[in-house]
Amino acid sequence: MRMIGMLLALLIIGMLIYKQLGQGTQLSQQAAEINEASTGNVPKVPVNPNEIEQFDKDMNQFMKEEAEKREKALKEAQEQ
Repeated sequence: MRMIGMLLALLIIGMLIYKQLGQGTQLSQQAAEINEASTGNVPKVPVNPNEIEQFDKDMNQFMKEEAEKREKALKEAQEQ
């Protein structure tokens, strides 16, 4: 009898864990919209050492633009 009770408890715990893990793997609609909004032209990685300074400037500009896009998309998603 104890064995049956233990198996039932284990089954219930397993089902609860499965439910909890299943809900966390799906992206929310807001997260999907933010990811879609962050498409752009990523600067190319330099091949020559003398191109590193320009790459640094381009990458900083790209990061600022992406941060602004994500902030704007997040604000719009929160207002809905």
